[in-house]
Amino acid sequence: MAKKLIRFGNGLITFVEIAAILAAMLYSGYALWDNHQVYTEVENATRGLREIKNLSGDEPISMFAQLRFINRDVTSWITMDNTAIDYPVLKGTSNFTYINKNVYGDFALAGSIFMDFRNSADFSDLYTLLLGHDMTGHRMFSDVNLYKDPDFFRTNQTGTLTLPDGEHPLLTISCMVTSAGNSLIFNPQNWRSATPERILRYVQEDMMHVNPKGLETLKAMLAAGMDVHIVALSTCSGEFSEARTVLLTLMDPVSIPAVIINGHAGECFE
Repeated sequence: MAKKLIRFGNGLITFVEIAAILAAMLYSGYALWDNHQVYTEVENATRGLREIKNLSGDEPISMFAQLRFINRDVTSWITMDNTAIDYPVLKGTSNFTYINKNVYGDFALAGSIFMDFRNSADFSDLYTLLLGHDMTGHRMFSDVNLYKDPDFFRTNQTGTLTLPDGEHPLLTISCMVTSAGNSLIFNPQNWRSATPERILRYVQEDMMHVNPKGLETLKAMLAAGMDVHIVALSTCSGEFSEARTVLLTLMDPVSIPAVIINGHAGECFE
């Protein structure tokens, strides 16, 4: 009798083990299928939009007329050279509007690239924050994390922000990893009264990398009293809980060979 109970117990354990393995296999298969569906949704949602962009060529007004027919919340289109970042930018009534919604207004885990709701849609603010998910396969804003690599950061410094009035070049300034609780980075309102000295401190403090060309251009523009527009790109990072990678860029950088302010060169804000 005892031997029968032991055999029965062993058989039960084996059955449970097999069931657990099968359950794990089924879950893994579902997870792979689910991931595939998410990525397929991203590709399907963006393929037609990029066709609109490519067919519009040098006519951004035509492009935005078509994009805003799809969704009136489209503000711009951002492209970063030598990355897969090439998406329309939307602005919702809050930062949750497009976190899990695509440009067509449909639910999508990948969401959209979107502007902080406190920013002006025309990028007229001193500091504009753009956010997007970190998706595998170079989707959405995952390639923002490429800029953490010093060689990639050094050799890739440009991008383009397209608005209805035309294309606006972007020049990288600096890259950082910070907490989602960083109120300076994640609350654009904190920049509205920033002085030139404070702006330069903001773009250099706690940074992983700084682009000398971008920094010097920013210094010169500030010294000349020019309007400055900084565009930040942010996505999730893996260093710690709530970690975010943030890439700061300068919109419409102006090359100023020599800036003289009150008889001094434009490095007066160092």
